[in-house]
Amino acid sequence: MVKGMDIKEKIKKSWKTDRGLYLIIGIFLLSQLVIVKTIWNQPPIWDASVYIGMGKRIFSSWQFGIWEAFRPLMLPVILGTLWKLGLPMIGFPYLLSTLVSTAGLAVIYFLVKDITDKRTALYTAGITASTFVFYKWSFNVLTGIPASTLVFIACYSVYRDKELLGGVFNGLAFLTRFPSAIVGPALAGYVFLRDVRDDFKQAFMNALYYTIGFFAVSLPFFAFSQHLYGNFLEPITAGASVPLQSNPDKFLYGLFYLKEAIFANPLLLLIPLGLYTAVKNRERVYGAFGSAFIFLYGFFTVYQHKDPRFMLLFLPLMSLFSARGLVYIEEYLSERPRIGKSTVLRLFLIVFIVLTAFNFSVNYTQNQWSNDVRIEFLKGMEELDGVVAGNDPVVNVYGDFEYVPLRPENLNETYSSVKGEADYYVFDSSRWYCSEVIPNCQSRVDRVVEEVESEHIKKVELEAYNQKYTVYEVER
Repeated sequence: MVKGMDIKEKIKKSWKTDRGLYLIIGIFLLSQLVIVKTIWNQPPIWDASVYIGMGKRIFSSWQFGIWEAFRPLMLPVILGTLWKLGLPMIGFPYLLSTLVSTAGLAVIYFLVKDITDKRTALYTAGITASTFVFYKWSFNVLTGIPASTLVFIACYSVYRDKELLGGVFNGLAFLTRFPSAIVGPALAGYVFLRDVRDDFKQAFMNALYYTIGFFAVSLPFFAFSQHLYGNFLEPITAGASVPLQSNPDKFLYGLFYLKEAIFANPLLLLIPLGLYTAVKNRERVYGAFGSAFIFLYGFFTVYQHKDPRFMLLFLPLMSLFSARGLVYIEEYLSERPRIGKSTVLRLFLIVFIVLTAFNFSVNYTQNQWSNDVRIEFLKGMEELDGVVAGNDPVVNVYGDFEYVPLRPENLNETYSSVKGEADYYVFDSSRWYCSEVIPNCQSRVDRVVEEVESEHIKKVELEAYNQKYTVYEVER
């Protein structure tokens, strides 16, 4: 009875002291759930379909689903577990992703509140939640958002002198999204430089503890990769090369992600001010977070392929420094007559609501449209079995069979290897992502499609919106 009363009192206290957080989370979650309800029966996006298929492969003893070596294993293991438990892979993953994103906001808030103050924590969570790129991808099954929360926890752990725990969370982030490994040397180096003036040996040991924590989690994955591919680095090297074959972008002198961040949320314009203030005042609390941010931003700036979605991994870190910049403005204005801290807070909440309303309206409108012909086609995948080869991994979510992806960049090799094994070929004409960096892409695609059409039985053919959906059966 006493424990029950304690919990009740804690809830009351939290509601009283963290009301701003619950307002932000409530608005964010409710608006996200409206979108989830709208898209519940819609097919998952490409990457989410691969993660679901990999989960099927793991939990079906390699009989069903898809396998792509360059994907991390955290999401496939989680999704595969849920699939094995009988939960639907259409609809439910949207809800799961939304809840994970919302929980991440709460975690970030309470961690920042613990090491700084309530206002900085509220601004950090609010800026993250109202950033368009975060809002857009929160309900999709992707690695960036959960990995960013794990990276944030790793930074917090290092600040709290829990280096081993920080390494463990960094390892979990790595298994969720591979570029999170960049945080390893960033935080291990930060720990060493932070402590070396006092005690060289202790500084070395603390950095070593962090490294041990990281490899304690990641070594089983490397061992698994060595066993499966004969090269423990295969997933990382393969993952680094695949995006470069799609649409490389210009560097924009290192400002690409800062520009995209400001477009996604004007409040992120305060990042430089926050960084400057933290460095000028020698605020040690921001050291680990700053080190992780600089390494991640630098990596994605140097990496040839650019995508606004990539900044999800370091968005909470950017939000933290934007929040520090906003607190600086708040402190500066509070010294002026007739302007108090509450004024800045009210303005912030108004901006948060306006940005969230905009994000909701755009995403809700974009997700209203439904390609019913494609959905009908995908539902027909339940009838297939054996080995299915195709150019759209979404089909493997709808049926239980082994799926072999025919990717344009290595189409000749994969098609040749699967010719004697495939029982069906499934093509979506809109999913051949030919680009100028893939030599002779369209001619390769045309040759394979023509050969399949001439040699096998066309079981299904549907057309809609200038797209063609086709299933070919292989006669034995």
